[in-house]
Amino acid sequence: MHNENLESIVEKFVIAYTMHTIHPIRRVLAKDFRYASMWVFEEISSKRAYLKYFKGKLKTIKKSAGDGYAVSTEIVFDTRNNTPYLLLTQKGAKGLLVFSMGKGKLKRADMCMPNLYFFSHQRN
Repeated sequence: MHNENLESIVEKFVIAYTMHTIHPIRRVLAKDFRYASMWVFEEISSKRAYLKYFKGKLKTIKKSAGDGYAVSTEIVFDTRNNTPYLLLTQKGAKGLLVFSMGKGKLKRADMCMPNLYFFSHQRN
């Protein structure tokens, strides 16, 4: 059941990236949500700060999509325990968004290089 709940949240991120809006994820983030990325200097340490950051990021993606910088998304699954991740591709560069849940809310998301995890494009 835990992974099904997480998978539905990952699906909301797919919608957010596809539709360029933060609305699908607003209610699923914990107030103390944290986001870290290997490509962002500082960790974001609140829901409000992350939504502001993500809204700006989506605006930039939307503006640059016509120039070949659209982001494609794919839900992939950890090969050991089927935990869902979000694989993002933009102009050939890939990032893997890894999530952590707590008390029915998304507590954390980490953007990292995909080669740090073992995942499959299908459930095991």
